[in-house]
Amino acid sequence: VPQSSPTGAAETIAKVKPVIDGPTAATRYCPEEKIVAPPTVIVYDNSGSMAYPLNMPDSELEAMNERYHRQKTAYEQQAQVQAGMNQLARMFGGKAGSTGPAPAFPAKTRWVAANYPSKLREYGPQRMDVAIPLVQRLIDEIPPEIPLGLVAFSDCDKISGKFSGADGTGRAGLTRLIAGLSPDGATPIAASLNRAGSMLDGTSEANPGLIILITDGVEHCEGDPCAVARAIKQAKPWLAAHVVKLGPESSSTCVAQAMDGQVFQPRTLDQLAESINAARITAPFELGCRQ
Repeated sequence: VPQSSPTGAAETIAKVKPVIDGPTAATRYCPEEKIVAPPTVIVYDNSGSMAYPLNMPDSELEAMNERYHRQKTAYEQQAQVQAGMNQLARMFGGKAGSTGPAPAFPAKTRWVAANYPSKLREYGPQRMDVAIPLVQRLIDEIPPEIPLGLVAFSDCDKISGKFSGADGTGRAGLTRLIAGLSPDGATPIAASLNRAGSMLDGTSEANPGLIILITDGVEHCEGDPCAVARAIKQAKPWLAAHVVKLGPESSSTCVAQAMDGQVFQPRTLDQLAESINAARITAPFELGCRQ
């Protein structure tokens, strides 16, 4: 049963009110800086929408996304036509305008920066530019003796996962994984959540676990995050999950609801940092306290 939080931890969480009610921060006898998280897995959304500005209104986000996909589709269709013309020209001994494959359409990160610099100035930096450094800091701040995993997805079939055990030897791999990400592709929340659940025990009070899902989108890979969360909780009742939302989409809230967690929706850089920290030190069970 969660107990009252220490003053420091309570103040931290109060700054970013959860969208839904959930557990409170750690224990009354443990200062925030000494709270020890259980084995934890961070699930990081690296889908294409993480290239969008942090605080852009929904209507403008939709218009930007529609323009991107319209331009990308037109570009790819033109490249396909050109490739066919090149093939015909080679078959009949003629010359084509280009003999090599057309360059790929710009990655969404570069496309947004090139086409909407004023929007980035108005609505803040790209989501991944603020989320990645905070995840890196989270990896550094969780003590090395705490098992820690990272699951990052970039498309339905592109889910990367690494785990660092209690000896801390795998932390460098987690840092390299998050540092090498660039937003792309769709959003397989269900499959990534299932991957995170497989990395943790959570079957008993002596072996709890925590999942922190950082996402800005909705499931786009035919999965059901709500059903996966319920299944994980049934098999591993001592696993909890928090959701940090970077966009307006609310379908991921069911993950926290099913797994006794909280949902945070930060609107500023400071709120995002506070949300991730609150997720780290909050659980529906008693957390440890370093002496």
